[in-house]
Amino acid sequence: MSRMRGNSHVRFLREWALAACLPNHCQPEKVFMRHVEGCAHCYHGIIGRMVVAEVIAPDAPFFELYLTKSKAAAKTYWHRKLGGMTRNQYVLHYIHAGEVDPLAAHCICPIDEDSYTLLPQ
Repeated sequence: MSRMRGNSHVRFLREWALAACLPNHCQPEKVFMRHVEGCAHCYHGIIGRMVVAEVIAPDAPFFELYLTKSKAAAKTYWHRKLGGMTRNQYVLHYIHAGEVDPLAAHCICPIDEDSYTLLPQ
């Protein structure tokens, strides 16, 4: 396996994000990428941090699914029946608001995470 030198990994990720991942999971016209050199108002294109978390208020059926079926079944139930918002939905909200760079977000929460952590409908 060859190693990438310099900023070639950044170029690769940016190309991957624009070509493969973003069009399938984001609205590309709303996406802003950070400028890593930065400016007088930021540090390498970063001006702060945001919390991305799932808050679950489980009920009895949630626990039953978790114990008898799977974690994915319980999470899908929470999301679809209880109206839970996944961390992936929060990330996509911040990306579409132009507040988070999708490449930085993808390192914390993969942009396509819901496609493999929630059960198909």
